[in-house]
Amino acid sequence: MTASVLINVLAFADADGTEGSINPVVPEIHDIFYAVIFFGALWALMKYVALPPVLKTMEERENHLRGQRAKADDARRDLASAQANYDQALADARAEGAAVVEAARAEGEAYRSEVMGAANAEVSQVKEQAAMAATASHDQAAGALNTQVSTIAIGAAEKVIGKRLDPAAQKPILDRVLGQAGAAGGASAAGAAPATPPTNTLNDTPDIDDGGQA
Repeated sequence: MTASVLINVLAFADADGTEGSINPVVPEIHDIFYAVIFFGALWALMKYVALPPVLKTMEERENHLRGQRAKADDARRDLASAQANYDQALADARAEGAAVVEAARAEGEAYRSEVMGAANAEVSQVKEQAAMAATASHDQAAGALNTQVSTIAIGAAEKVIGKRLDPAAQKPILDRVLGQAGAAGGASAAGAAPATPPTNTLNDTPDIDDGGQA
């Protein structure tokens, strides 16, 4: 296209210009030739010498930017993965902590129940032993008291009737009298009607068995 333009310009100059005149617009043929040569040389210099390093630098920069973008994408993916792993680990830790707390609570409840059961059993045993001990003490005291009362009663009866009495023979009578007295006392303590005083069998001469002794 440049050559056709130059040819048209030269043809116009030859047609309109007079021989020996200088046209300030249209250059000389040798100037155009040199200009074409310099332009071609400059173009070759730019294309094969100056532009390749620039293009190479631009390509390296583009590759560097592409690599940085890839690294940034990888970093974002790694960050998202790390965040997901952290959230999962935190959820697992919370679940494990809740399980440990629940297990400890259940174990504590079981231990408390065991301790309370053992304590209640021990208290029941202590109460039972105390009741048995109280019953034994009461029976022992009642037996000793009955023995003393029997001895005193037999001695009083012997003084009244002037005879010696056999304690073994009189024991059933004394036990019946003391049983009636105990029943009457229990009924009175429970709010029952006053019982009729027991008959003093010791003073009843026909009931006394002297055992054949004078």
